[in-house]
Amino acid sequence: MKGRPPSWNPFAGLYPHTWTEVIEFGSKGRLGMPAAVRRRLTWFESATAQGLLATLEPNGRAKLDAWEDHGNEVVQLVRKAIDAASSGKSDMALAALDRYLHISVEDNGRLVAPSNMVSHLDPTGTGKARVVVRDDELWLWSEIKWEAERKDRLALLHRQ
Repeated sequence: MKGRPPSWNPFAGLYPHTWTEVIEFGSKGRLGMPAAVRRRLTWFESATAQGLLATLEPNGRAKLDAWEDHGNEVVQLVRKAIDAASSGKSDMALAALDRYLHISVEDNGRLVAPSNMVSHLDPTGTGKARVVVRDDELWLWSEIKWEAERKDRLALLHRQ
């Protein structure tokens, strides 16, 4: 991993492909991706040109992937599914609109999140979300959901 780990987290270097911290929504739904996040993702810097595919999960999470690698493929799969459907085409289109988003990435690593993604991740308006990096995957979590599962994660430390 390039760069030094943040001094506030003495465990940042234990498993360099994992990271989490709270980030705040800025004006117009902007989310600044911390340098610690960008350093851990081999694909993030190249994703700024075409942006990201956000897949909203029903549990207050969103998985982010490079658009170039995943976005066009998802669009084609959804298009084929809608074209092949004998009924419910508008319902399928609404489901796709509700689940998949194209996210812009500014040169400084800030994401520009659409309002429906902000609402999904921050349903109570705290202005915060949780960024999670695991083995080259990038996730955004509702901070409420993250806190609700904290007890289970902490129990992992005591099982060893």
